[in-house]
Amino acid sequence: MDIIINFITNVLSSVGPFILLLGILIFIHEFGHFIIAKYCGVKVEIFSLGFGKKILQYTAKSGTCYCISLIPLGGYVKMYGESPGVKIPKESQHLAFTHKNVYQRIAIVIAGPLMNLFLAAFIFSGLGYFGEQVPSSNLGDVVVKSEAYKAGFRSGDKILSLNQKKISNFLEINQYIEGRPNKKITALIKRNNSSKKEIVFTTIKIKNPNPVAEKEQIGFLSGIGYTSQSPIVWVQKSSPIFSLINSFDAKVDDGISAKKSDGISAKKNSHNIIKILSINKKPIKYLWELKQELVQAILSNKKTIVLQTGKSVSSFNIKLSPSPANIVINKISLLKHIRKKTNINKINTKNIFNLLKIKSCDLCLGLVKKDSPAHKAGLKATDRLFSINNKYLNHWGDTPKIIKSFKEGQRALLIKFIRNNKIQTTELTPKATKINLPTGEIETRFMVGIAPLIDLSIRFTPRKVTGLLNIINYGWSEAIKWTKLTMLSVARMFQNKVSSRNLAGVLSIGKMAKDSLDVGWYAFFRLMAIISINLFLLNLLPIPVLDGGHLLIYIIEVIRGGKKISLRKIEIAQGVGFILLISLMFYSLFNDIMRFL
Repeated sequence: MDIIINFITNVLSSVGPFILLLGILIFIHEFGHFIIAKYCGVKVEIFSLGFGKKILQYTAKSGTCYCISLIPLGGYVKMYGESPGVKIPKESQHLAFTHKNVYQRIAIVIAGPLMNLFLAAFIFSGLGYFGEQVPSSNLGDVVVKSEAYKAGFRSGDKILSLNQKKISNFLEINQYIEGRPNKKITALIKRNNSSKKEIVFTTIKIKNPNPVAEKEQIGFLSGIGYTSQSPIVWVQKSSPIFSLINSFDAKVDDGISAKKSDGISAKKNSHNIIKILSINKKPIKYLWELKQELVQAILSNKKTIVLQTGKSVSSFNIKLSPSPANIVINKISLLKHIRKKTNINKINTKNIFNLLKIKSCDLCLGLVKKDSPAHKAGLKATDRLFSINNKYLNHWGDTPKIIKSFKEGQRALLIKFIRNNKIQTTELTPKATKINLPTGEIETRFMVGIAPLIDLSIRFTPRKVTGLLNIINYGWSEAIKWTKLTMLSVARMFQNKVSSRNLAGVLSIGKMAKDSLDVGWYAFFRLMAIISINLFLLNLLPIPVLDGGHLLIYIIEVIRGGKKISLRKIEIAQGVGFILLISLMFYSLFNDIMRFL
């Protein structure tokens, strides 16, 4: 029952954005037919947005009825004398569609789809002019031991150029590398506002993970991305700062002792997770930045290190256990602790966490889904995973690998986790779950309903097109790009490389419209442009009830030297086309229902 209620709720909440999006696209399409018909001297009887019963209507002096109809799934322009076989009085033949020459009829028919293409180019031009926020050319977390790390890249590096080509954002980095498989590339970088440095690396060739991309093989450099973990860490009990984050008698930088509001000692409910906002009043945004600043603070001449802490992880709606707002670390005591393990001059970003007995939170749980196997087994958010089936976990990547390898009928997984500084044990049986792959195929995977406490941050930069000619060029290049991608998607379906389950109907379009509008108007208009491209191509399909079918008939007429196809053949073709179109609509609707359920 809950599934049905959620389905109905999703559909109803999508109605408004769907009507707005589709209404604009339909209006532009039908306006194309309308304006060229008028130009060619054809009398237009009805201009309708929607099908079925007319809700609103207005009849102009020209005799054209402009109306909004009940079913908002299309529209139509009814022209005088458009039905083949209808007898037209001689005095009115100059107004009839069927009595116009074949080239005028072709122009009227093709105008609708072309208007959708022009609209897409116009929208993309507008989006280019107003600009958008895209990931900057600063690298996010560079994976240790990856090819990028071995080449010399480090987290936070700003890439200025690749083979002397200026780089403005991460999308350009990705595009450049993907276009050069098995090639040597020289990157000019800037690190920590220091001097510039060159790094030479060689890409490898891999299969393109995007099944609808133009290139099936692309260049790749492992270990780079634009996301960075936020400075949230798990503090071990043996850490020199553990007692400080669990004591509200810790001395703070303004000389006042911090006390818990209810007067209860925090030691009775010790915790390990803290979010660090700044070190010695210098803001910290990323985990890699935290490592750098900790090393600098320890090697500095200051006698204390002041950590400002946060109270929540908003992306998971988790409120962290209370800690002093400012934790003051006595550096003399801290250095004594570090000297037991290494020389002070050997401290670096690689070993600083190990020396301070703190870890990233990737093995801590940020989400435990309600009624999932993990929830039923007693796991909670902020628990830290320790091992699965006695296999010690080094990082989060180990967790899904073990769970995905689970087989039906296998014994329940033995989970060891840390809560309140004690290792606890539970058992759970992963649940077989259907997952939609990028190809549209459905794969069954075993899942337990957990997500890691990884709060990712992205450094954005504005991307904006300037200059009238550049704006127009950008709009058309984007429209052509999406036209190619859409055609490739269809081709991949026939090649069985992409599943036909990717075909989306009105319900999916409604949900996409709602989701994009929730993100913002930029995303909404971008979706509108992409769907406009789809309508442009869809209407050009040689199916007789579509514009493409009529176009095919008129082209055949041209080839035959002006001899028209018989009315009987047109009627048969339209009947077949109608069946094909209805079948396509029902199949896409079926796909929609399966996605929602």
